[in-house]
Amino acid sequence: MVLDGLGLLRSNRVLRGLVMVEIFWSVAMVVYETFQPIRLGELLGDEARAGVWMGPVAAAGWAVFALGSGLAGLASRRIGVTRTAILARVLNGLGAVAMGLVVGPAALVVAYLVTYALHGAAGPMHNALLHRQATAGNRATLLSINSMTASAAFAIGAPLLGLLAAATSNQVAMVAAGGFSILGALCYLPARRAERVVRHEVDLTEGSPTTLG
Repeated sequence: MVLDGLGLLRSNRVLRGLVMVEIFWSVAMVVYETFQPIRLGELLGDEARAGVWMGPVAAAGWAVFALGSGLAGLASRRIGVTRTAILARVLNGLGAVAMGLVVGPAALVVAYLVTYALHGAAGPMHNALLHRQATAGNRATLLSINSMTASAAFAIGAPLLGLLAAATSNQVAMVAAGGFSILGALCYLPARRAERVVRHEVDLTEGSPTTLG
């Protein structure tokens, strides 16, 4: 199954790009999954107090995650799935950068919630693009490869960012991770080109403009 999956990546440029997105995305996730409580503790000057804050903040994070997912669905009907995925990826990375730049605990919480909403927006669009490349026979394999790539990238990125933070500061590591993750939007370009081809073919077939959702 693994060999079959690797074969699909070699032969499918769109799929290869989608899986590569996870490398950049997972680095951004280190910011709002790992560095968020650490940075909050720095700003509050008390790790125990930061822990008290993180309970309701994390709960609110899942709420805005769901909101972001819903808004992404609405956006995709207007601008298409790939454009929505690219926009969410860029804005999510910028949100991670903002989390490293803000200087107050309230500002950090707001930046975290916005970034987590964009994280929620990116997920459904990314999965929709993956499913476009899948068939009934390889769907589970493709989703597993995507997930394993994300896990491996997080496992490698987290300690490297920890070393960077130790050598510089948590803020520098967060900004670097967020900036790096924005580059992942470029990996959606093959999917964007494929979407344009399909849209053009539909236009020729139907003889009228159409929006590919």
